[in-house]
Amino acid sequence: MHTLEICSESDDDELFVATIDDSELNTDEWTETINVNDVPVNFQLDTGAKCNVLSLHKLKTICSHPIITKQVSPLRSYSGHIIDTVGVINLRCTYKCQDHAVKFHIVDRNNKLKQQYRDLFKGLGCLPGTHKIRINKTVAPVVHAPRKIPIAIKDKVKAELDRMEDIGVIFKQQEPTQWVNSMVTVIKPNGKIRISIDPRDLNKAILREHYPLKTVEEVISQMPNAKVFSKLDATSGFWHIQVDEPSSKLCTFNTPFGRYRFARLPFGINSASEVFQKIVSEMVSDIGAEAIIDDILIWGSDQKEHDMRLKQVLNRAREYNLKLSAGKCEISKPEVTYVGHRLTSEGVKPDPEKIRAVNKMSKPECVNDLQTFMGFIQYLGKIMPNMSTVSAPLRTLLEKKTLYGTGMKYKKLEFKKGNANDEHLQELQDVIFDGWPNEKSELLHSLRPYWTFRDELSVIDGLLYKSNKAIVPNALQNEMLDKIHESHLGIVK
Repeated sequence: MHTLEICSESDDDELFVATIDDSELNTDEWTETINVNDVPVNFQLDTGAKCNVLSLHKLKTICSHPIITKQVSPLRSYSGHIIDTVGVINLRCTYKCQDHAVKFHIVDRNNKLKQQYRDLFKGLGCLPGTHKIRINKTVAPVVHAPRKIPIAIKDKVKAELDRMEDIGVIFKQQEPTQWVNSMVTVIKPNGKIRISIDPRDLNKAILREHYPLKTVEEVISQMPNAKVFSKLDATSGFWHIQVDEPSSKLCTFNTPFGRYRFARLPFGINSASEVFQKIVSEMVSDIGAEAIIDDILIWGSDQKEHDMRLKQVLNRAREYNLKLSAGKCEISKPEVTYVGHRLTSEGVKPDPEKIRAVNKMSKPECVNDLQTFMGFIQYLGKIMPNMSTVSAPLRTLLEKKTLYGTGMKYKKLEFKKGNANDEHLQELQDVIFDGWPNEKSELLHSLRPYWTFRDELSVIDGLLYKSNKAIVPNALQNEMLDKIHESHLGIVK
């Protein structure tokens, strides 16, 4: 259902509007269904109106390529806020067998939504609580000297440090600290500077929480019949997490302008993604949305369900003080790119950028090139039918390296014999030949561990492979381990 709000004309060419929405209309209101370009639309009416308002989203369901004319007169809500319009358009409206040319003001309701939640798109937020970085105190602290930075970006780096200090992300550190990290500067595509730390030594001491990060496959499995999508991107994600003072001192870093310490969780800390994932997952867990680190995905089986969930997530973000990047958010789309996949109303499709990257890859000239290529195209295994069969000839080229490259003396014949006598691998081979079932529960219990990487499995000339690595029969595994360890200098040697 679409709500059309009629508005009255003001004295100074300002047109006043009450509400604009695409959700189902209140049946208590005065409504009427009118055909617009032969498409039935349910309108909310106002007999004293001089202005008709239609959302851009609804217009695109009426006209595939609408021609919209720019309009000077602004729309203003009863609360006094200016409502941005895309423009105006004349549409043919049919009512009781009579056609009328009606002028509509077109409003992008996504802009309206961003106006309604405009506080979420300003500044840097701070999620509830304070995080403590726990470390193994038996690991010796490391102090790094300041790294040199190019003169060409020195002023930009100082300006960014000042900005980060102004917004409370970092503080100057005067007193000695046990840990001092190096500063890392990255020039972003837009020319701005990103400053973080190089905590490779600190990371060795950090005791991680190991909160499980969701995979895109897990997210997709939770959204059957999804037709409408929104993707929200958190601004400076990890900086939303405040750390306590001892943790802040662990994140001290050296610069040519003196030492600073992070008051917020810096990028590069090996536990940062887990900590952020845990908070955001808990934030949206009861709404019908999912998050992979700082990308929040909202979906619905129809527009109404999507819009309800989107508003719940935005209200929750406001409650948690999570700020969003307006330029990176995608609102109410029939398809969105999410963690390397294209989610559409028709199902999951490969990301066009990934496909373009594969098409532009140079022809492999050596084993390393081929291994790189094979690793990259594994992404397509979830989407491309019979991926293991199609790529089998390429894996055959790696076969010699796989079997003999580490000093192993096993011949192909021994592997074949081992496979033939291994009941478990024979069951696995039969499933690969006959085809995998639709559900994991339909598999034998012994084969269920292979389910998550089933598209990487293949049979080539009597040998079982996972990607480009041969699967060793059970009878040969101990002997194979002994051969691998022959080259290791252990305690005895």
